This record gives sequence, C-alpha cells and structure tokens, in this order.
Amino acid sequence: MFKSIIYILILSIIITLVQSQALQVGSYVRYQEGTCPTPIGVFNISQDHFGYQMINGAGKNVIANITVNSDSSFNAVGYLYNTSPPYSFTQFTSVKGIAYNQYMLIATYAPASNYPGGTFFFQFNSC
Repeated sequence: MFKSIIYILILSIIITLVQSQALQVGSYVRYQEGTCPTPIGVFNISQDHFGYQMINGAGKNVIANITVNSDSSFNAVGYLYNTSPPYSFTQFTSVKGIAYNQYMLIATYAPASNYPGGTFFFQFNSC
C-alpha cells in the first residue's frame, strides 16, 4: 500500500513538471508574418539552464536564452546571419515575444544594422 502511494506521488510530480513547461521541447515550423503565412523552415527548441534555445536545420542558433515570464512574454537574444553563402554569423539582436501556449509562440526581432527586424510565428510540428 505504501509503495502504491509513493508511485502515485512520483507520477503526479512528473506530470506536474511536464505540464508546467512554458514551451514544448521539439520541432517547430516557422511562418513569416502576413495575412496568409507560409512555412519558411523547421526549427528545434531545446531547454538548458539558460532557458530555451532555438536551432535551425543547419544546426545554427537562431534564438538563445528564451526566458518565459509569468505573463507568457519572453525576452531573448537573436542571431543574425548573412543571407548569401557562406551564411556566416553577422550580429546579435534582441528578441521579444509571447508564448501563447506550450505549442505556439511569436517572436519579434529588433532592427539592427542591415536588418529591418521582423516578426515570426512558430508552431509545434506534430507531424
């Protein structure tokens, strides 16, 4: 009987921890801002002691140190790259956004030199 209570307690703690995640770790599809958004890439979100990190298909950081606040807003660091080969890193920019739920977020990149800024929608890829 005592073992059953301990197992139920451990299971409830694990369920609570998983449900309290601000963002679901895994694959996300990115959409460009617009009235009829088009998917423009698949990205992976992981979590470490600095917060959530987003990496593109080439393995490069896209957004780092995503820290979700209690009101679901977040601040992060965006990585900017050249748009032509060799696609090297050029600079950082600030990113602000909101996590609508565990499976969808909107990130707005601040303008930087040679970058006008932009807003992107990310949705968990359940396929």
